[in-house]
Amino acid sequence: MSPLVEFTLFRLQQGLLLAVFYSNSSSEHLIALLCLVQDVQACDDTLMTSPHAKKQRSIASKPPLLIQFRMFYKGSAVKGTALIDRRLPPGTILIRPSMIKIKSDPKLCGVQSVNSWELIKMKADPKSYCVQSVNSLEIVTTSTKPKRTLTSKLLIALLRYGGVKEEFFMELLENAIEGAENARCDYEDALNIAFVYADMEDSISARMILSGIPLEDAYLQSRLAIMAQQERKGIKQGKLPISDCFYLMGTTDPTGKLKANEVCVILDNGPYCGNVLVYKHPGLHFGDIHVLTSRYIEDIHDVVGYSRYAILFPTSGPRSLADEMANSDFDGDMYWVSINEQLLKQFKPSKPWEWGQVNKPIQAEKKCLLDLDEPLLERSLFHEFLKARFARSNALGAAADTWLVYMDRLLTDGVDEYESNILEKKIKKLVDIYYLALDAPKAGTKINVPAELTAKKYPHYMDRKESYHSTSILGKIYDEAEKKQSEKVEPVEISLDPRFTARAASSGYKYLNLWTGRYQEYLNESGPLIDNQDKEETDLKFKELYQKYKYMLYDAAEFEQTQRNLDEVFDEAC
Repeated sequence: MSPLVEFTLFRLQQGLLLAVFYSNSSSEHLIALLCLVQDVQACDDTLMTSPHAKKQRSIASKPPLLIQFRMFYKGSAVKGTALIDRRLPPGTILIRPSMIKIKSDPKLCGVQSVNSWELIKMKADPKSYCVQSVNSLEIVTTSTKPKRTLTSKLLIALLRYGGVKEEFFMELLENAIEGAENARCDYEDALNIAFVYADMEDSISARMILSGIPLEDAYLQSRLAIMAQQERKGIKQGKLPISDCFYLMGTTDPTGKLKANEVCVILDNGPYCGNVLVYKHPGLHFGDIHVLTSRYIEDIHDVVGYSRYAILFPTSGPRSLADEMANSDFDGDMYWVSINEQLLKQFKPSKPWEWGQVNKPIQAEKKCLLDLDEPLLERSLFHEFLKARFARSNALGAAADTWLVYMDRLLTDGVDEYESNILEKKIKKLVDIYYLALDAPKAGTKINVPAELTAKKYPHYMDRKESYHSTSILGKIYDEAEKKQSEKVEPVEISLDPRFTARAASSGYKYLNLWTGRYQEYLNESGPLIDNQDKEETDLKFKELYQKYKYMLYDAAEFEQTQRNLDEVFDEAC
């Protein structure tokens, strides 16, 4: 049975108390209270919730430390991140006014509003389906264990500007290329790349390797070759695997004990102690990579318990650290965090970004759409959709591309001090334009890149018509990866595995008629799907068909779950 959600409003001296009751078939209350509290400097978009409210039975042994969510209630909309806080009473959530993106309109107090679970009942009774507003709490994403971390062109350029040697990136490149080349012949590299691209094929290659199927298998060789090719494409674009680096969801320190330039990075083994590099994509400013001190907070265990994988920022200081990094916030943003010793030793930080090179445009006066009558409201909304969909500003892409051109020149050997100063001034102007363009859709402003800042030629790795051959670190990475990618890949030799022949001759023959008939059934069912023009529907139908015949063989959804005698399964498979 779906969770029951009920909301009750109470007036308090300092705001609203929103009581939220969750119950299921066992009548267990998961969330009891949701309280509105005052905003705290540098805490926007973060709420606190008790661990009881994040309980996930049979889903995870430990609740996530952070949850990005959306909540709708009687015409109001709340958006932000929820931080687990063990100090709160069971089933309690605290929100801040900054998280309320849309307030309820008093004029619409008579609108019928129901809880999301009630929609299921209404499907059985269409006459009762007259809902104008739905109450719901939606999970967008949660903090999770970091996966493999890659660099990017932007990150490489900023790290190189900060003093990281070219040799460091060339070593990363060599390791990445070697891993891609060995994927078809080395067990460890094959398994690594199979896990990385598991989503491409439902983890089939990884499961084949773990099941003991030799790397020489024709199908496995074919899949590994495709994955290696994808890996090389990413390497050309500057996506290099890097160790001791993580992408973590960020929020503010719930204890308030962190000082300026201090953070608390929570990894596998709990809070990390030591210096860290922190960066927020797509930061372009020289100072967007910060060197901060990660330390243990005395009371942090009392707050988050054993939850892991997040970075906590201080609430003290004249300016939010998130704002200093690409004008970010704590509304579910992911931050690149590095504890790599070589990077920490070589990188020298620059002054953080702040407005100054470009004047902010005056925002147009926003109209209240609710003041419009229904025809004008519908027309205005449709106009906004068309503008967002088909009249997008190219300022964002133009500023980023031009920034990369000037950074490429700045990172090229032989640039004198005079030219370097000119390039840095242009880059800083482009950074301001880029950050303005990021917020332009929400602010309702129009941003353009001035003609005097527009690049005329581009580095060859950007694949533009008007180009020049770059000798910067980005150009060297591209050239080396291009050289390896153009090398001829030996074709896969297809041959019959003798072990299948031996088993088939001994005992698998008795199943031949059974699976010949099933194969004919499969052809009859799959044939009509080929002519389907809807690709998504076709893919879904083929997956369902695939699962159907897997179940015929295993009597279970997956091989690992089968209760059948394995010898019988292998005989049928042969």
